[in-house]
This record gives sequence, structure tokens and C-alpha cells, in this order.
Amino acid sequence: MPRGFKLQLDAALYGLPGFVLAFAALPLYLLTPSLYSNSFGLPLAAVGLVLMACRLTDAITDPLVGRLLDQTQGARFQRWMIPSLALLMLGFAGLMNPPKVLLTSDMQPALLGWLAVTVVIVSLANSAAQLAHQSWAISRGKSLRQQARLIGWREGLTLLGVMVASVLAAQALVLPMTIGVIGVGLVALLVLTRLRPGHSLAVSEAARPTASTFRNWLGQLVLGYRQVFHRRYKQLLLALGIN
Repeated sequence: MPRGFKLQLDAALYGLPGFVLAFAALPLYLLTPSLYSNSFGLPLAAVGLVLMACRLTDAITDPLVGRLLDQTQGARFQRWMIPSLALLMLGFAGLMNPPKVLLTSDMQPALLGWLAVTVVIVSLANSAAQLAHQSWAISRGKSLRQQARLIGWREGLTLLGVMVASVLAAQALVLPMTIGVIGVGLVALLVLTRLRPGHSLAVSEAARPTASTFRNWLGQLVLGYRQVFHRRYKQLLLALGIN
């Protein structure tokens, strides 16, 4: 097999989970409100409140996941991505297909609880998988050119996932979306078990977060937010906000 083709294939396989993550994330906010309000009869305000609360919790859970990812030894990216993708598929299937016993008018509180639990599962699993997937490119690429190839395939397949999910969500095709997430997700899981972990990019002992009390962790989290809003990052945050 020619070396150039092998490198492109390796990058494409690395980028495949990006399709699944985008495919599952977009319907979470595009399809869920209409599905649960129009089809299942929940008040739209209650559905919106659940989704808003989920987004707010991401501000706490994402830094925590990143910290735990830094503390993971060995093939840390695969160790996080494989269970996260599996949890994402289960959560997405449950979110799009709630038990029929919950769809009666007298079971709306239980259905709202089901929505909250599955939304948190999907959001948390998606965040963990995305953090590991995006960080993995730096570890697997030994040069800027290799990293650019990996990121290009990842973002290209992510965009493809967004486009496909947009079409299916616009038509409210719940079953094809569920089959798509599970089917491509299973392929991505198989690929992840075959990919090499990448060269060592372990955090140095001086920089690696050590076990600490909750108070120390909270102080480090606040310090991290202060660094994020440093003047050097404001332009980046502005670009992300516009995007």
C-alpha cells in the first residue's frame, strides 16, 4: 500500500468519530424541542428549560472532563472515546425513542424526567468524546503537516455529519437518525480499537494535575476561567461566538 494512501486512510479513520459526534449533537437542539412538544405533548417551555439547564451544566462538566483526561495514563484518548461513544449511542437512542408507556397524557412528568436524563447523557458523552477526539490529533500527528491532515479529515467528516443530520432532522426522520448514529457509531468503535494511540504526549509531572481536595480543585477551576478570559483569548472567544 502506498505510504501517501496509508496516511490518508489513517487520517480518515481518525476523523470518522467526528461524523457520529456531529450527527448526534445537532438533533439534540434542532429536533428535540419539536419532537417532545409537538409529537409527545410536553410544554415547549419545559423542554426549553431542560435544554438550557443542560447547556449550563456543560460549563462545569467540560473542564472537569478535561482535567480527568489529563490525569488518565496510557492510551487516554481511546479510553475516553470508546465508552463515551457507546454511552452516546445508548443515550441518543433513548432520547429519540422514549418508552411508549411514557407517552400518555398522565405520564408527562415521567416523560420530562426521561428527557432530562437522556439529554444529560447525550450531552456529557458527546462533550467527553469531543474533547478526547480533538486533543488526539495533536498526539497522533508528529508534525504540523500530519496534524493538519488529521484535523482536515476530522472537520470534513464533522461537516458531513452536520449536513446529513440537518436533512434528516428537517424531515423529522427519527428512526433513520437513530439507525445512522448506532450504525456509524459501531463502525467508529471498531476503528478506535484498531488505531494506534499516537506518540507519547504525556503531561509532565510538574504540569500534571495532582489529586486534590474539592476546595483546591474549585480554586484551580476558577483560575482556569480567569485564564480563559485573559486578553489574549478574547479575540478567539469572539470568533467562536460569531461562529
